[in-house]
Amino acid sequence: MFSVNVLCNQFNHAMDNFIETDRKLQGIVIEVDDSGVVLRQLFSDSKLSVLRFKKHPSGCIVKNEDEKRMVKGIDFISKAFQALNTILDSNESPISEFGFILEHNYFNRMVTYPVHNEAVKKLNEILRSKSGFLEVETFHMHSEILEHYLQILPFLHPMVLKKLSLVNIGEEEEKLEIREFKKLHQWQNLEEVEIVNWFLEANIRDFCHLNRGKFDIWTISADDMIFMRETFLQAPKEFIFNFQNFENQEQLLATFGPSLQFEASRYQWIFEVPNDKTQPGEVSIQELKSLKCWESVEEFYAENLVISGSVTDLGHFSKAVATVFQVTQDELFLMKEIFLITPEFQKFIVHYKHFVEEGISELRRDIHEVRKLLEIFGPPNVDGGRYGKKKCSDILQIIVIVWRSISPNNQSRSRSKCSNPYICCFVIQISYESVLKIGVNRRYFQV
Repeated sequence: MFSVNVLCNQFNHAMDNFIETDRKLQGIVIEVDDSGVVLRQLFSDSKLSVLRFKKHPSGCIVKNEDEKRMVKGIDFISKAFQALNTILDSNESPISEFGFILEHNYFNRMVTYPVHNEAVKKLNEILRSKSGFLEVETFHMHSEILEHYLQILPFLHPMVLKKLSLVNIGEEEEKLEIREFKKLHQWQNLEEVEIVNWFLEANIRDFCHLNRGKFDIWTISADDMIFMRETFLQAPKEFIFNFQNFENQEQLLATFGPSLQFEASRYQWIFEVPNDKTQPGEVSIQELKSLKCWESVEEFYAENLVISGSVTDLGHFSKAVATVFQVTQDELFLMKEIFLITPEFQKFIVHYKHFVEEGISELRRDIHEVRKLLEIFGPPNVDGGRYGKKKCSDILQIIVIVWRSISPNNQSRSRSKCSNPYICCFVIQISYESVLKIGVNRRYFQV
């Protein structure tokens, strides 16, 4: 008996070397499958510690980034949750994030069910042994069994828990009855909920107390949507939800009025929040362009932010949703040209505070003229010609000869003075970047 106690004490001391208790714990994630457990700790100084517990015929193997040890006489599930209990006991402040991830063996899903059940049982025992609730601000859990969730959620502090994420790891999206969730104090105090790969059998109104929600719901009605609109107008929220069945769609269209339909079978309404005192922030496009990642980013979304500057500076994004202070006819015309020649373009939604109707600019006329020439003469010659193949420099000069009846006293449109009043030769000199934007490919031009 003495020798056994000595060995246990030695192992516990070794485990203390594995587990860091002198740092402030910010987040913890435990991942479980049939072959082992991974325990990740994130500390307030951004350091990450990873402990792995692997199955072994004689017990389990425990290892971190630097070393590993063989532990006999105890399975990997028991040892992993012993370590988790030690971590939780040594932590006195609320944990920002706690993740409990059950994973399947996709070659043989059946072998993981007993392991998942045992892991949930171990965590439930740890939580029950505490004198109070576990203080966690964000909790996310992956499982396909409703009972697993209900064995953990009641032990999280209802006044501390604000964000909840539940993910179904089953092969198909299944229905989830949330009646038991609604009974929990934790549910009533939540601010954000995300439920993935479940179809909720619930009334959408059960989620109105949330600030943010993302989930799929089995059935929704026009009355539900009207109720949600009235609720959101009183207290703006952010919700994204899909539905399987929609009841009384005609009633919804009649109540909400004409919609902004920007995709097939998809409708959008924008409702102004009455007496909204929230003032959006402002930023100039030059400030955004000074960011190192500006040119490499593919998608851009700006919420509650007004951008001052030309909307054309957003034209390189494949997707964008933004609000600009002012937009002109010419800018919208140029954006259309950009989108027509950009293969990566998918969707662009721009809101504006002011719309300026201006006359057609010189650049817009030039674009129309170049396009007309391409229609008449075809694509530019890229294989050479009587002048041979020419290099395209960063500054392109497109020499255009146009038959035009211009009196000698009216040559304001010409870029160079013409001796013949019936033939005008002018030069469009634009940067390569502008050429790309107006739809002229980087080719070799020959007149």
